[in-house]
Amino acid sequence: MKYINKIKDKLKNINYKELFINLIVLFILYLSISAFAGIDIYEYEESIGNFKIINCIRMFFKNMIFNLDFVLNYLTLVAMYLINYGISGKKRIALLITIILSSVFSIMNYFVTQIRGIGFTLPDIYSVRTALNVAKGIKVSVNVNFFIGVALLIIGVVICYHISNEKQKEKKNRIIKAIVGIGILFVITNVPYLEEVGIWDVNDCYKCHGQGLTLIKMTKDLKIQKPKGYNKQKVKELLDSYNAEEDDNAEERVNIIVVMNESFADLPEIYNIELSQDNMPFYHSLKNRKNTVVGKMHSSQYGGGTANVEYEFLTQNATAFLPVGAMPYQQYIKKDTSSIVSYMNSLNYKTIGIHSWYKTGYSRGKIYKYLDFDKSLFKEEMNNLEYEINEYSSDMSTYKYVIDELENKEKDKSIFEFVVTMQNHLPYIYQEDNGVQYVDNIYLNNYLQVQNKVDNSLKYLIDYIDKYNEKTIVLFFGDHQPNLNLQDEYGVRSGIDEEEANYIVPYFITANYDLNLEGKEETSANYLESLLMKNTNLKKDSYSLYMEELNKEIPIITNQYYIDKDGNKNEIDDKESKYYDKLQEYQKVVYYKMFDE
Repeated sequence: MKYINKIKDKLKNINYKELFINLIVLFILYLSISAFAGIDIYEYEESIGNFKIINCIRMFFKNMIFNLDFVLNYLTLVAMYLINYGISGKKRIALLITIILSSVFSIMNYFVTQIRGIGFTLPDIYSVRTALNVAKGIKVSVNVNFFIGVALLIIGVVICYHISNEKQKEKKNRIIKAIVGIGILFVITNVPYLEEVGIWDVNDCYKCHGQGLTLIKMTKDLKIQKPKGYNKQKVKELLDSYNAEEDDNAEERVNIIVVMNESFADLPEIYNIELSQDNMPFYHSLKNRKNTVVGKMHSSQYGGGTANVEYEFLTQNATAFLPVGAMPYQQYIKKDTSSIVSYMNSLNYKTIGIHSWYKTGYSRGKIYKYLDFDKSLFKEEMNNLEYEINEYSSDMSTYKYVIDELENKEKDKSIFEFVVTMQNHLPYIYQEDNGVQYVDNIYLNNYLQVQNKVDNSLKYLIDYIDKYNEKTIVLFFGDHQPNLNLQDEYGVRSGIDEEEANYIVPYFITANYDLNLEGKEETSANYLESLLMKNTNLKKDSYSLYMEELNKEIPIITNQYYIDKDGNKNEIDDKESKYYDKLQEYQKVVYYKMFDE
């Protein structure tokens, strides 16, 4: 009875008016976060109609009963408030801190999504410096959701000032509140429903499951677990079963140039875009060129994330099995790492990495040492870079460094050059007024104008290779498409899958000598190394041989989907696919190569 009376006394002392105001402010904050995430609050449901306060209240109670996503996200905000209250001891301060932390992230995520087309992921923290460097000059637009989100934040802050700012003196009560908040977060983190929160599509996850659940799921998935049934020795034996080939033609080794071109895409081939004239005549002429194969590469990235595509090519490790938004360069490479670079070194090639951006970008200055390049050139060392339409160095001036390495190499030693360009990088706002007007869309037109110069530079490089006096083979591919929202504005061409459209970029292989080249009509970045090696007279290591066999079963693997040999597109975690076991085998191989080799 004594404890019941204590509880009754506690309940009597509760300021229910302030409690209700607290809950309302947190609800308004939830609405604001939802607006920034892309949910049309003003048209949340057709049956409700346009945005009105009464409709918000109706939505609140409807969601509280039927929508688990809402309940868990709302409880996340409650937990944050309780923790902040426990720390500060003041209700008003606790609410304001909760609003500031949540809204700053929401607004940042809004602009990140606007710029690159993909929302914020936790591993983006590792790339803040790179992002700031390349963000200069970028202009973003705001829509009605942004203004609604800001308006709701202002309302929430104003209401906060009707809440007492008297400090909670009892330390014990503050500690209890903080513990309760932590306990709520612990429960949310471990509810079975969280396993149903899929974050393959980050933007969709923010919209469908809310900011709180998305971030909690990302945090939970950040640590890479060993694949189910993983056994280091068995994976090693699997790779060893693919015996490395003998190198019978050491004296016939060819020079190898690999170019990963920033945001290079054949957009009119994917979308219903009609140009006034061809902006890439040289690239399109390659389809009729001797000793050349041209195809499509399905990228794991869209609008950004260049380093991940680079990683997939150099290591053959798909990023599909990593946490969403993971950046292998900055998160997982902490020591010397096997790659095509280290393999070419073992074949006595001179290996050179060239990237016309700062060495701090994605920590490449450090990573290229771990990948074992003999020589690395970054913007700091490239004093003769030139600029055309935008603030990024021209492909032409970058290729001159590639040519310089060929001109000055040792005669008895072949070289492997890996080149990353920058000219096609966003923002697409530097339109040449006297340049060709390919389309009316100014941002797309700027991209097409820049790409025309990229195409001219590509012709310059290939023309030089054609005349070069040593056998040389070139692999060229785009890293990802630019984020220009073309699918929404133009739609996709007949025969192009809408889910794949944003991830298709070109690749080609060409040689300056007679060679019966073998190509793939469609492939993905993790297969390009094995395809390249297949078209040289070089022996292949066990991993490349394994990838050749895997390619026969699963020709395309991205972190968005994979396509099997029957032409079926599957989600990475689709256990119903008859190729699921094969994909799991590859996941074990990737884990071994990344962490256990």
